Amino acid sequence: MFFGYILIQNGILHIEKDPDSLIITIDDDCLYHPSTFAYLIGTVFNLPWNLIPAFLCETYNPRSKIWTWRSTRGKCYGILAAFGSVIYRRRDIDDTIFNYTDVPRSCYIHDDIYISGHLYRKHIRSYTIGRGTGLLDFGIPWSMKYNARRPNMTIGGLENMKELKHDCIRYFNYFR
Repeated sequence: MFFGYILIQNGILHIEKDPDSLIITIDDDCLYHPSTFAYLIGTVFNLPWNLIPAFLCETYNPRSKIWTWRSTRGKCYGILAAFGSVIYRRRDIDDTIFNYTDVPRSCYIHDDIYISGHLYRKHIRSYTIGRGTGLLDFGIPWSMKYNARRPNMTIGGLENMKELKHDCIRYFNYFR
């Protein structure tokens, strides 16, 4: 298991080369449900090759400029939210992820968007595991028991975070 920025910037992808390996991302300031990893692993083995399981997906509507969280079960055209926990197949993330040619600088700090964009360009989408409770299936996913929410220590605390986030997601055509 690794944290998003370690996946790219600190090189775990340089170390782990086995295409059959699974990589789970979580946040270091959260506590997770004991069954989180079991659900991720069980789900990834039962999905088509072009879907990546996550407990939470963030979508953006460029017309209304509204960001929304989605935790309902199913395919999601948005950003894999690592803090909710995500499982990747190593074979899905090739070395082109290290090619930052023409990539906006805003994508350097928005690793969830950058990783999701890399997968989007390979026609791999997010699949939100969800809780399967229909209309009551919203908000923070059950995979997470506690989130310290220290916004001054995360990219969420940056003054122009929304503009930077928008700039990076626009680079990936809003995942449309």
